[in-house]
Amino acid sequence: MKDNFKYFNIVKELNEEYNKELLNKKLHFRGNQNSFSLISLAKETAEKGKSGMKSKDKAVELLKNDDELSKVLKPGRATPEKELQAWMIYSSMNNNGFLPFDVNMMFI
Repeated sequence: MKDNFKYFNIVKELNEEYNKELLNKKLHFRGNQNSFSLISLAKETAEKGKSGMKSKDKAVELLKNDDELSKVLKPGRATPEKELQAWMIYSSMNNNGFLPFDVNMMFI
């Protein structure tokens, strides 16, 4: 059962350890059961990113490589729902996990 959450745990560690850099670059790590992704929170590239990652070291390497990031995060067509989702996640990252609409709502 513990292995089911392996990538969620890695993402939690990465998001906490690199919080300032992620906020500065408008990115966040997102986990799933089989891997994790580095996802854009910028309006121009909302929800674009690199998926299928399994190594914490490789993820940090990508985060630190602006040239590689620019290749992965090419702007696409406007998608207002993704822009809203990205804004909500970015806002919560800037506010200790709390969403901007209500102090009792927390992003998990």
